[in-house]
Amino acid sequence: MQYETDTLFDAPYWLLDIVPSQIPQSRAADYAAREKDYRQPKKLEALYSLFAELLAVVSKRYAAVLTVFPEDKQTEAPSGRQIAEAVRTHSRRGAVQLLLPKERSLLVLDAEDLYMTVYQPQPALLSLLRTEAEKRNLFLWRHPD
Repeated sequence: MQYETDTLFDAPYWLLDIVPSQIPQSRAADYAAREKDYRQPKKLEALYSLFAELLAVVSKRYAAVLTVFPEDKQTEAPSGRQIAEAVRTHSRRGAVQLLLPKERSLLVLDAEDLYMTVYQPQPALLSLLRTEAEKRNLFLWRHPD
């Protein structure tokens, strides 16, 4: 089954991130150093494992559809193992999306990003993500648009 996600990208969004808020221009050099550190293969792999864990937690709580790009392959009700494999495979190219059709929410992890984007999250999903992100020393914050 094909799911329509284009309209979800036009809404306010949140980030699951390694930093607690948008970095001011005055601290750009600090962020660049942190970003360089996270781009080391082992550190990036560890970060992507955390993102895969978060996606698996969400997938267990909600009806979910996993889509991987560039293949455009969809898996309904993905297992934690399927999510982990998709994230590992697409950490250097492509993207992984977890759609929650009933909630009309979408989680997107683009290759090599140090954050995951959450489009149109409902309050219950935000609460779950905040709790799970904190357990993993990640931050959830709304992008100022």
